[in-house]
Order: sequence, then structure tokens, then C-alpha cells
Amino acid sequence: MASNEELQTDPTALTLYKDDIEFKKEIPKDLNIDCSICLAVILDSPSQASCCGQHFCGPCIGKVNACPQCRAVGDKFKVFKDTDFERRVGSLEVYCLMNWDSDDSCDWSGELRHLQRHLDDSCPYVEVPCPNHGCNKSGLLRCDLKEHVKKYCPMRPYKCRHCDFRDTHKFVTEIHYDICPLFPVCCPLNCSKGKTFPRNEIEDHIKRDCPLQPVECTYSWLGCEEKPARRDLNRHCSKQHKYILSDVCKELCHESQKMADGLNANETHLEHYKTEQGRVDEKVSQLEKKVTLLEQQLKTNEKSHNERTRHLEQAVTEMNRELQQKIRALDRERANLQSSCNKLELVLLVMFIVLVILVLVIVLSNVFLLLIIVVACFIYYYHKDLIFLLILLHIYNS
Repeated sequence: MASNEELQTDPTALTLYKDDIEFKKEIPKDLNIDCSICLAVILDSPSQASCCGQHFCGPCIGKVNACPQCRAVGDKFKVFKDTDFERRVGSLEVYCLMNWDSDDSCDWSGELRHLQRHLDDSCPYVEVPCPNHGCNKSGLLRCDLKEHVKKYCPMRPYKCRHCDFRDTHKFVTEIHYDICPLFPVCCPLNCSKGKTFPRNEIEDHIKRDCPLQPVECTYSWLGCEEKPARRDLNRHCSKQHKYILSDVCKELCHESQKMADGLNANETHLEHYKTEQGRVDEKVSQLEKKVTLLEQQLKTNEKSHNERTRHLEQAVTEMNRELQQKIRALDRERANLQSSCNKLELVLLVMFIVLVILVLVIVLSNVFLLLIIVVACFIYYYHKDLIFLLILLHIYNS
């Protein structure tokens, strides 16, 4: 038995009903080509029920669990794909669905299995969509498609006739032509009927060439405020301005004489200024020479100053070195004198001690006194000022 997956429908399959098809020959009576579920001609995976022998579309019978014809279920209801039935139905001779027995109809005929491919690929009277993006034309027949795409489709590729801009026919004709710089337009003043100019030249035409463009009078600087058409400018100037021109010429002659007198006076002043300029230039030249001389002197003085500074620095350095040497010599002499003084003090101390001992021995002949004198000598050595106090104390006690 065929599984449900094997009986799935083809999404591109054509759904046909027997009343819509014109057969070339009568269908055999033993061949029932209608599906009792969807009522369409059984073209998609024809399948047969084992219970009653009835044929159904494969996708239709795959969706039910009981036979639609005899209501059999379970093991009695089996479904299998019938290739012989598919071959018999597909070999039926039919006419195209677009055959209406008129000159504007399709005269194709063939097997039913080939009908869908004919309708999809070659039938000239089938409605087809336009391949151009954005074209929504309905009711377009395949036989008219080529002419539609080439001549009438608003979304067909199109090149501007006046420039190289490319887009769809609709955009170019409805939008681009309104801004195309080379699109031919008539003069807005209608100066030449039927004559056109490129859009990007129309402004120059109006400014320079258009005979109907109002322009300022040549003598507007004299006060004329009229603006005749360009073609009438010469006539306007010749008729209305001859008296004005005469007065202006007289005024110009008078002004010219004034200017000539002023020019002569200016030339006199100019000569005077040139003389003064010569004197100023000479003084400037002298000042420049003085400045140059001062700069040279400054450089010489600066060089001399630098040389003297260098000598002074060297002399100061030498004096510092000599002073350091003298200071070190004086330090050595001071140390020697200090050593000599210490030795002299020691000698004097010894002599003094000896003298005192002798005096005391002679005068007192006392051992205790001798001990006191020795202690006094040590004290004197360390504390010289105390010896005199001790001596005075001893004399006082005696």
C-alpha cells in the first residue's frame, strides 16, 4: 500500500474538471476519471482502494482513514498507486482549454498528460504576468506578451530620447522629461512659433537673444526707466533720446574741460611731489648708510666686549685658584702655630709645676701639701682657672 508521503500533491499540478475539458473521443464507459472527494479529474498520483476498486487522487485519499466510497476501514481499506490507470487517463486525447471554435483560439490538441505543460509553456491564449517589475497589467495573453513588453509596458526599460538617462518608460516620460536638461521646450515668451530650445539653453536664450524679452534702455544711466523689447531697443533710443544726448554732450564737454584743467593742476602738484620724493629718498639713503655703519660698530663692540669678558673670566678663575692655594697654605701655618702653642703651654706648665713644687717643699716641707700640689697641677692642666682659686684658698688657710 502506498504511504501518505508518496501520495502528496504536486503544488504546481493543474486542477481540471471533466466538464471543462473537450475530449477528441468519447471516454470509455469503464473509465471513471472523476475523484469522488475533490470531484476533479484524477491526474495527481492516481490511487485505487483495495476494498471497492474505486480510484481517487493520491493527495485526497491520503487525508482520510476510511474509504469514501464504501466506508471500509482498517485492514480492509488499503490504497495503492495505480500506474495503469494513470497511463490510460493521461493518454486521453483532448483539445486546449483555450479552444473556443474561433480564429482567436488555440488549435492545440494532444494527450491529457501534456495539457498542463502546453498551458504553462506554449499556449498563446493563456493569461501570463508581465516580467517587468512593477507592471500589474491583468488579462495579458502570452501571444500579446512580446509586443506588450516591447511597446506598451509602462515599466519596460527605456532610454531618454534627448540624453543618456535610462529608467522605466513611465519614469522617463512622466518625471524625467520634466527635468531633462536637453528636453526641447518653447520660449516662454513665444518669440518664434514652433521653434524649440534645449531646456538648459532657454535661460541664455532669454537673457541674450529673445527679441521679446524686455531690456533696460541703453540710456538708463541718464534716467530713462522704460524697458522696451529687445527688438525695439534701437528704435526706442533713436527717437526719444536725441535731445537728451545733445544736452548730455554739452555737459560732457564742460566736464571734460574741467577735468583737463584739473589734470594740469595735478601734473604741477605731481612735479612738486616728485621733487620732494627725491629729497626724501636721499635722506632715507643717508639714514640707511648710518644704520649700516652703526650695525657694523655694534658688531665690533660686541666682539670686543665678548673678548674682554672672556679675559676677565679667565683672570677671575686664576685668582680663585691662587686664593684657594693661599687659604690652604694659611690653614697649614695655623695648624703649625697651634701645635707650637700647645707645646709651649706644656713646657710652661711643667716649669710652673716644678717651680711650685720646689717652693712648697722648701717652705713647708709637707708631704700632704705635695699631694695637693700634684692634684692642683692636674686640675690646672684641665681647668686652668681653678688653680688660682686653690692657691688662694691654701694661702688663706695658712
